Amino acid sequence: MKKIKFTLEYPDLEYCAEFPSPAIKNLPEWYKNTPPFINNTKEINDGVLNETVKKCIPVLDAMSYGYIIKLWTDVYVDKNNQQYSFHTSVKTNALNAVSGHNISQASGYPFKSDDTKEIFKWNNPWNIKTEKGYSCLFITPLHHDLPFRILEGVVDTDTFPLNINFPFILNKNFSGVITRGTPIAQVIPFKREGFKSISGQYNESEHNKLINLHDTTFTNKYKLKWWSRKKYE
Repeated sequence: MKKIKFTLEYPDLEYCAEFPSPAIKNLPEWYKNTPPFINNTKEINDGVLNETVKKCIPVLDAMSYGYIIKLWTDVYVDKNNQQYSFHTSVKTNALNAVSGHNISQASGYPFKSDDTKEIFKWNNPWNIKTEKGYSCLFITPLHHDLPFRILEGVVDTDTFPLNINFPFILNKNFSGVITRGTPIAQVIPFKREGFKSISGQYNESEHNKLINLHDTTFTNKYKLKWWSRKKYE
């Protein structure tokens, strides 16, 4: 199994910053509370089982891929006439939880209608190192209900020696507390490989055979026949 190393570079935060953990251990509450079947009753109608998103393995895979980095202090977002300030519960000179980015650096960025039109930054106390040939994709934790989204990026973490911070955009309608332990980034390590796209040829007969094979069970069709387990510890 390949290794990814997280090193806390701010000793003052040793008891504050929770060690990054596998994303599978940080599934959002809405997903945990969703029943596997509509109305929490298993029924088959016209050969179709009334499953919910709870039974969708691709959604679960997306949420559980890689690791989650969490916020290490409560952060109070104070909004005054669309001007934002951030206050933290931890008072330390070691590291500010939030800092800013010059907006001119993203003058052409496609902001959404409910964005702040400002870019802030989560300052990450963890240094991240992967084995040779492996990089990391950093994204907003997938399918989590958060008042912000980070700007996605890829870093060659096998060679880059410094901490990686996470620029983020706040929902302009949000003010209040973002609590310690809130997932702020999903870290997905991957092997750097070259790819070349090619054109395939559609075979209707083969396609229909595979559909029939897929449909030989009412439930867990993808999981039983096509899925491969991913493992993060």
